[in-house]
Amino acid sequence: MVLAAWTLAAVLLPVAPLSAQVEAGDIIVRPAPTLPQGAVHGYHEHVFQITNRSTSRAHQVSLELPHPPTSYGGLRQIRRTFVVPADTSIRATIYQPPLSVSGGGLRVRIDGRPHPTLVTLSTSHPQQTEVYSSAASGNVKAWSLLTSQRVDTTSMPTEDGLQLLRAEIPASTWSESWLAYSGYDGVLVTAQDLALMPVAVREALWRYVEAGGMLVAMGASEAPIPSEAALLGRRSLGDLTAFYAGFGVCLLGPAELDGWTATQLDQLKESGLRTRRPWDILRDPKKAHDQRPAIEHIFVPVRGLFLLVLVFAIVIGPVNVYFLTRRQKRIHLLWTVPAAALATTFAVFLYAWLSEGLLKIHRSTSLTFLDQEHHRAASWGHKGYYSTLTPGNGLLFDLETEVSAIVTARESYSSAQRMLDLSAGMRLESGWLEARVPAYFVTRRSTTRRERLRARLLDGAVEVTNGLGADITALHFADNAGQIYSGQGISTGAGGRLESVGQIAGGDADVLRDLDLVNIQAQAQALADEPWRFLQPGSYIAVLANDPFFELGLAGAEGEASALVYGLMGSDLGSDLGGAP
Repeated sequence: MVLAAWTLAAVLLPVAPLSAQVEAGDIIVRPAPTLPQGAVHGYHEHVFQITNRSTSRAHQVSLELPHPPTSYGGLRQIRRTFVVPADTSIRATIYQPPLSVSGGGLRVRIDGRPHPTLVTLSTSHPQQTEVYSSAASGNVKAWSLLTSQRVDTTSMPTEDGLQLLRAEIPASTWSESWLAYSGYDGVLVTAQDLALMPVAVREALWRYVEAGGMLVAMGASEAPIPSEAALLGRRSLGDLTAFYAGFGVCLLGPAELDGWTATQLDQLKESGLRTRRPWDILRDPKKAHDQRPAIEHIFVPVRGLFLLVLVFAIVIGPVNVYFLTRRQKRIHLLWTVPAAALATTFAVFLYAWLSEGLLKIHRSTSLTFLDQEHHRAASWGHKGYYSTLTPGNGLLFDLETEVSAIVTARESYSSAQRMLDLSAGMRLESGWLEARVPAYFVTRRSTTRRERLRARLLDGAVEVTNGLGADITALHFADNAGQIYSGQGISTGAGGRLESVGQIAGGDADVLRDLDLVNIQAQAQALADEPWRFLQPGSYIAVLANDPFFELGLAGAEGEASALVYGLMGSDLGSDLGGAP
């Protein structure tokens, strides 16, 4: 019936014309070439060029995709508003999360007025549903590789769920935002690509690596490490050289894929699947709930609500009819029935509220790699929310945060009303968090941070100052010789004393790369319980009472937001601890 109604509407309503660009007065909006779609997690970046030809007046330009808003798909619509100064062209981006979007076409609004013509635009992920269903079966692990134009992939085997996504634009014009690469399990470029890339593009790729990605530099003699960045180490993986940074890795290999041995290709596949592994939770909300539930017990007053509805049915039915018939005023059924229904609706709401209260709950756990000398941080988090009522303002994050909803495969492409507004941060409006239904998300960031820990040797112990932005509940620190010192209970901005525990740091270069980020809660516990397995000389593990690296997301929510930081001291490691003077 519903399908028939939508079909009839599609026939009767006028269809907006499609065009390669929109031109209206001073404003021209045209799509720009982008990296290929097809990734099954992370964001896809849509890019547009907006030109304001006026020499004196700024214009407000809003982009909405798809248009009309889809009635079938995991995501109803994304919109973003830009203010374009006079005589200026800007690069406008819209990030599409890994949820299906039905339909196509981009609606442009100029100073609030919709333009009648839609811009032709694809918003689909054609392989998404198939890849997820294959991965869910356990027989196939799907993973994707972005390759530059210079990479010849004809000799690359494509079995076992591998998607080869070839960029149709030169690597020198790739995105300067790491979020544009967040959906790929690996990026293959050549040494010549790296040489021609602007610094900002190479920086974005390295941010992607630190956030857990895999970059393969074919034919390069050195990894493209920014001058302001630190490594966790390097090691040989057979015939490949691996540079570990944050949660990710950069691999150096032969210049041509047809020169790669079967062993090297197996190592490439293993590393790509490791990049893919944390996203196995993305279609399993039950697993997310079991790991750290947003609310321990969801109380639904079934018996009370049933009795309330039963009383309503009896009163509004036979009782109401009996009394009105005796008084010969059955016409009053026209107002007594609606009035009783309204009163009962209010009673149901009041009963549910009094039985549970107006709750807004937030629980999260995060892991952060902090290169404090160079002010770089990469963070992974799992967030859970619960609200008695559907929040009117939705969830709000900044535009540097990748936010992926943990929903079932069916929910990722079934009918939903999820709206996403990118105009002032990343606002997840309606449809993301419903009343009395826990909602879970994977969050990831790679950004500049100023938090730091300072340490110095004093009387055989280590004195530290907590500049990490939250109270430290437990701290484990390894000096340059690998000697481990531990302490606890250090308030924000305060100092504390760490005592030697007689253990030596034994962490490898791939210490963070090897973490199982499907269960961040368990990994954080392992890091805190056995720090000697993970620490390297000049590093520390800090367990924080709050999370300064991710936003709360839900205004007014109460709950727990624990965080664990794996930090590199760098120049903050004083000479008395074996660091630089």
